[in-house]
Amino acid sequence: MRVPKFRTWVKDEKRMLPVGDLDSSYKTTYLEESNGYRCERFFDEIELMEFTGLKDKNGVEICEGDIVKHKYICDGTFYTEAVIYDKNYASFGLKAKHGTIFYFVELNNDGLSSLEVIGNIWENKDLLGE
Repeated sequence: MRVPKFRTWVKDEKRMLPVGDLDSSYKTTYLEESNGYRCERFFDEIELMEFTGLKDKNGVEICEGDIVKHKYICDGTFYTEAVIYDKNYASFGLKAKHGTIFYFVELNNDGLSSLEVIGNIWENKDLLGE
């Protein structure tokens, strides 16, 4: 069984931090600062992103909110899309510009092996061309 792993985007500080602990009873998270200290933030101050359980072709962990480049198997064309979690299907996938979601479970090994994290939707939204 995979242990859930998270990172967070701190809205007012506009920076990404790893999550140390989550406290759902108080709706807070404890974030790991680069200096070794921990800071506390309420859920409404952050965007919480779950690790998908997958790594890209360079060994980078793929999280919800990441922007990935990948090759479409049928025609070899490269696409840049955001990683999302669809609660209706309890699955991670890639959201295409036209709204279609391509779920990771639908991609074959070639499709998964071409995934490369190139940014995230908070710091690099321009990569999506929207």
